[in-house]
Amino acid sequence: MIAGGKNILTNDYLKSTLCDRCNVLCFDSEIDQVIAAIQGNRTESFMIIRGVSDYHDGTLNKEWQPFSSLCAAAFMKTIIYKIPKPSRQKPNSHSNSEHDDDIL
Repeated sequence: MIAGGKNILTNDYLKSTLCDRCNVLCFDSEIDQVIAAIQGNRTESFMIIRGVSDYHDGTLNKEWQPFSSLCAAAFMKTIIYKIPKPSRQKPNSHSNSEHDDDIL
């Protein structure tokens, strides 16, 4: 579980409570704008994949950012390739046109 939000990041009590009660493993400081855009567009279904390269103590790790981004992109690509392709419906057997297959 990953939690995020401006109010959470500055409240140590809330962070520890979320960790204990909800099994939150980490906190994302940059997810607010993404969630706001999803809500603003009234998107009902979404998935967020993030590459994580920072350390637990909050220090940044610029050296690992490209690797982290590449892993997130590869994971997303794998998920996209696993989505079944829509099946093409065969033309109606009562059709009079011999060229229906060319249209579809």
